[in-house]
Amino acid sequence: MKFLRQSKLKALLLLAAAVLFIMFLTYILGGEKTCYLKGVIGIPCPGCGLTRAMICLLQGNFKESFFYHPLLAAVALVFILAIFQKVSGSKSPIFDLIYIAITVLFIIVYIIRLFVYFPHTSPMDFNERSVLMKGFHFLIQGIKLMQG
Repeated sequence: MKFLRQSKLKALLLLAAAVLFIMFLTYILGGEKTCYLKGVIGIPCPGCGLTRAMICLLQGNFKESFFYHPLLAAVALVFILAIFQKVSGSKSPIFDLIYIAITVLFIIVYIIRLFVYFPHTSPMDFNERSVLMKGFHFLIQGIKLMQG
């Protein structure tokens, strides 16, 4: 059992190191500073806009908050449920069903937002300064130089 816990800890530490490396690389190469998926590959993640939605909500701009991310309330619900589940020690399958439903809802809303807003409307816009795009442009320049 102890070995399993140690190998899980090593795997988590390795994953954390990889994520930190990607974040550092993105920062150094000048990619998107707020969304690392968008900073690395150029497309927004399913959570893009949540921070701006929260800021707008706190400022009382409900319509803007909903525009930036319509599922902000679902994120709050997940946090509340997770805390309740931890405090109560409940292992009820209803929590799993709620988490699955919210995940499916996030995927559906993400796809809809991509079709409606991508690639020109923030926060669902395309990041031309992403690490992937910089690498692509660097590769193209290299090919052009080799061709003469």
